[in-house]
Amino acid sequence: MNTVAEIQERHTAIQQLERSLLDLHQIFLDMAVLVEQQVSRAWEGPPAHLPARARVWARVWDAGGLSGRGGPSDGGVPGCPQGDMLNNIEVHIQKAQDYTRKGTEQLQGAKEQQRSMRKWMCIGLIVALCIIIAIVVPVATAWT
Repeated sequence: MNTVAEIQERHTAIQQLERSLLDLHQIFLDMAVLVEQQVSRAWEGPPAHLPARARVWARVWDAGGLSGRGGPSDGGVPGCPQGDMLNNIEVHIQKAQDYTRKGTEQLQGAKEQQRSMRKWMCIGLIVALCIIIAIVVPVATAWT
């Protein structure tokens, strides 16, 4: 039972990581939109409809704080390398979820198999004791 609880705890942590990555992915998408707007026209600041996190990142981007990391200054298209990386991370998260689910199923199967083995072990022990008693009682009475 302890192992199942650990796996469920890990699954919860993985789900939380996935939510964080989805938030990060959304920030990158918002940044791609912002950069696209900046390229198409002179941009004075982040649009008010974007979440606060995206507006902060947009200010950092405008200040040149992200140059050399896929931004316009090094000719890269923002969001593309990061998008591929996020897709790769999403694939790994999906695989981890599948492995966790399969592991949980296998643990449940092992638990059932363990119960079955205990039952058969007890039955075998009782049968062996009956056989031993069936042999020992007549031999013991014959000696006396």
